[in-house]
Amino acid sequence: MQERELIKRSQKNDAEAFCTLIGGYEKRIYNIAYKFMRNEHDAQDAAQEAIIKMYTNIRKFSFQSAFSTWMYRVTANTCLDLLRKKRDNVSIDAYENKTVSREGNPDTEMLNCELGNTIKK
Repeated sequence: MQERELIKRSQKNDAEAFCTLIGGYEKRIYNIAYKFMRNEHDAQDAAQEAIIKMYTNIRKFSFQSAFSTWMYRVTANTCLDLLRKKRDNVSIDAYENKTVSREGNPDTEMLNCELGNTIKK
């Protein structure tokens, strides 16, 4: 079955067609994710999340570009989103773990702590 037919069937909620379609791209999806995430575990998570996004959004594919282009964009955007979340979590964790220094202004430190809690919520 040709790729175009698999896409059309996938857009009609044919899970088997989607699995066949993605089966030919799994390695490429993982390799893209690995280039962004730079470790095996995060790349596997990102690739899995990208495939889920492709499955839920396959109806939005409009055949105006190659499927591989769309697949790349979904995977890249998923990785960028995960990297942003990771960066933001590290920033919040570092901010929350900040201790009051003896030289610091206690009022400023308390405001900073409250701001950190607000950001986390």
